Amino acid sequence: MSEPQDFRRQERCDVDESLLVGCARSFSAVAHDHHFRKRMATDRGDGRGRFEAERGLYCLATGRRRELTEKREPPTTKVATMGHQAIIYGRIQELWDGTLTRWPKTAEYNQGILEALPGEDDVWPYLTRHMFAVMPRAFRGNADRGEYRGRIIHFASSLKDSNGSADWPRSFLNKLEREVLSKLLWVSAKVHFESVFFKERIFVYRSQQESLVRLQAELEERRFGERTDVSVTWNCNEILAGRCEATWLY
Repeated sequence: MSEPQDFRRQERCDVDESLLVGCARSFSAVAHDHHFRKRMATDRGDGRGRFEAERGLYCLATGRRRELTEKREPPTTKVATMGHQAIIYGRIQELWDGTLTRWPKTAEYNQGILEALPGEDDVWPYLTRHMFAVMPRAFRGNADRGEYRGRIIHFASSLKDSNGSADWPRSFLNKLEREVLSKLLWVSAKVHFESVFFKERIFVYRSQQESLVRLQAELEERRFGERTDVSVTWNCNEILAGRCEATWLY
């Protein structure tokens, strides 16, 4: 009676072993298939070869790889049309209060004007307060801060150029005059425009002394931060590069 039981146990063991061997072979074929795909994709080396290798069919029974009849081209990347760069830079010479002034009001007043400039601009060419910078006021005669006989307010910007018209610098100058030069206490200013559509254009401004005197008199009567009614006036000339004499220096 014990022999049939042993035979059944042996048969069950043979079946289990055959299942294990089959699973092992399937796992080996899958691993081989993955290695084959990876090797083929790597050996081909280019984007198209990699794409075809990933879409290829591999037969586990015969060990052969069959390509799909449909081959798709890799997607093409569309490059956006780039524009041209235009650079605007310049400086504004601040009015000097002199050596006898205990507390320079010009620096404090001009700083308030610059900080009140808009932070955003929707109309090109743009003008915002982020374009402007000036060194902090020196204490105890710090000559290394670069404000000998007055500070220099500098500004710069890089814009996408407009190839439709070469007169756009005038639009920027109108904003600069309305928002900055008409309100600051300054002596001279120079603005440079660089573009691929025209040669460098340079504009030089000289403030009129009478308007500065009226603005200073109004600031003496008003508290700091109050709105003023006097606007600074100036003379503006466009010059050629290398033909400008600095007659405004102290």
